[in-house]
Order: sequence, then C-alpha cells, then structure tokens
Amino acid sequence: MGDLDRLNSKLAKLKGKDDGQIRASATDSIVSALLTEIEETILPREMILTNESGNRFVLVVAGRRLLALSGHGAEEEGSEGREDAAARIIAVFRGPFRTFLDNAREISIDAARPPNRIDPTMIGCSVETLTAALVGPGQASVADPVAAACDLAVAGLRLVGGDVVGRSGDAAHLARLEQFAGVGGAGLGQLAGDDTDAPCCVFLSDAGREDAILARIAFRGAAALILAPPEARAELIALCREPIPAAG
Repeated sequence: MGDLDRLNSKLAKLKGKDDGQIRASATDSIVSALLTEIEETILPREMILTNESGNRFVLVVAGRRLLALSGHGAEEEGSEGREDAAARIIAVFRGPFRTFLDNAREISIDAARPPNRIDPTMIGCSVETLTAALVGPGQASVADPVAAACDLAVAGLRLVGGDVVGRSGDAAHLARLEQFAGVGGAGLGQLAGDDTDAPCCVFLSDAGREDAILARIAFRGAAALILAPPEARAELIALCREPIPAAG
C-alpha cells in the first residue's frame, strides 16, 4: 500500500468542505487515487474508507486486484443475477460505493492486513476491467449539464452572469426561485465557482420543502437554479461527473 498520509491528505483536500457543495469531479479524483492504490498493492490489504458519520466501505485488495467491496447497500446491489465476481464488484462500485463517495463531506482511509486468510479462489476484478467499466457510455460527461438539470426539474431558472436568461416550470415555483436568486444568487455563484471547467452541484439544505430539493448546477459561466424531485438527486450528481482517468 502506498503512503496513507499522502492519500488522506489528498482526500481531505477533495472533501471536507461543509458548504453543501458536491463536486462530482472530486469523487472522480478519489476513484482515480483508489485505482492507483489498488494497482500498487501486491500483498493482501483491507482499505477501509470512513465518512463523517462513521459509515464505512471496505475494499479487499491483493495482487493488484480488487477482490471484494462491501458496505451499506452493497449486498443488494452486488448479488442479484450476478454470478461473475467482476460484475458484482463493478455493480457495487458504480452503485452504492459511488453514492457513498458522492455524498460524503469527509472521508478518511486506513489499511491493515485482512483479519481472515484470503481465499485463493477469489479472483475479484482487475484495475483494467474496473476502469473500462467506469468509463463506459453510462459514465460519459454531459455536454450541457446546466440544460440537462433544467430538464430534470419541476421548475428552473437558467442564469448567465447572475442574470436570468431562461425559465421553465409553473409560475409559483418560478416566483420562489427568482426571489432566492435575487437575494443570494451572486454570493452563491462566487462560492460555487461558476467559471471553472469542472461542473459542480450545490444542494441547499434550507430549501424548506419536503417534496422538492433546491439545487444549483454551474458550468463554464452558466448556472441552473432548480426545484427538482428528491429522487432526481442522484441524476443531478451524475450530470457533473467526468470520465475516470486510467490508473497509473
């Protein structure tokens, strides 16, 4: 295993901001770092990732392969209809593990020898196979995440330079969004870094509605302030994802 202090320092830079902002590109960087660690690990190791709530995911690694991946929701995602070990690991990695990384505000990593002897029949998944699956068609970047976010919303404002340039949805929802944009839009734009090349998504915890989430998606000077169904949260995060670079 590589230098844990170095990796934890990188995780702290990518996560650990208590501002409600989720950058999918930060998750992509974490995934890339983990793939590199797996590629460099020969002797059996457990890599234990823990978030700010104490929830954990455990990666069992040996021989430059990910042999097992376990954590919250992994049992359901990784079992049904999947006899192939690599397919099970990929399903968990792309599903509950990715969600765990996306939603964590803080992540730390520790490593130790596995408490039990590794079954020699465990073949797991190679870094090459895992990387190929993660950069597949379902993980490609969206050309215009701002427009795509508006398509997911029950109401949305499209903004450029703080000015509203487009509207969609019913009048009541739009009035609420316009009021919020007028009160706090400029400051939020500075916080989110609208001019960056990496799209970002901010979920606003004080939305005040149980039937909708208030979110802001920004990319290259444009932004969308939207009200969306709670079930659209994962799709909004996915809009901001970038292709995972190959390990090494």
